[in-house]
Amino acid sequence: FYRSAKMESKPRVVRALAEQNIVTIAAGYAHSACIDSVGDLYTWGQGRFNQLGLDATCEYQSTPSRVQSLQIVHDVACGGLHTLANTNAGAMSWGANQHGELGLGRNEDGKSAVPKPIKLSSQGWTKIAAGWKHSAGIAGGKLFSWGFGGSVGSHSNEQMSSGGQLGLGNEFDFWEPQCVPIPGEVKDVSLGFNHSLCLVDTTT
Repeated sequence: FYRSAKMESKPRVVRALAEQNIVTIAAGYAHSACIDSVGDLYTWGQGRFNQLGLDATCEYQSTPSRVQSLQIVHDVACGGLHTLANTNAGAMSWGANQHGELGLGRNEDGKSAVPKPIKLSSQGWTKIAAGWKHSAGIAGGKLFSWGFGGSVGSHSNEQMSSGGQLGLGNEFDFWEPQCVPIPGEVKDVSLGFNHSLCLVDTTT
């Protein structure tokens, strides 16, 4: 685990989940998550920024623990220090929120220890994705993005920072989902550290 000097150089079974039927997995900067076949979400790893969604006092979790506040989770994405989940109740987010990556709106600028619905939570999300400090999702064939757009450096050396990853034609931070003007139907999206990719069907 990250708090010790021990590392694993070969793949090993996560024993705490050996009896579970896991259908979806995700990995962030220093935390991990998975969903089982009944829609239960489990998280583990670093939690000092509340990215595990367990409680505000959990700084780390060495074994997978169920996020009790969520039910019937369909998809999960782990970012740098935040997490997104698509559930029957809509899209939820928790963890660090330095640049609006939780998508909660400008009045919710602090980190969240428990999952909260993002703005446009019930939009009908078919895909969610998380980068270092930005997020994205697909709803109705359209791409939405929010969080760090490059307006403030995310490194100690500001020259190492980048912008434009939200695809909105500027380097502003956005605190709630914004529709990205892309012609065609968006099928998939993936976010890197400070860049984004999407798959678009332009034949429809």
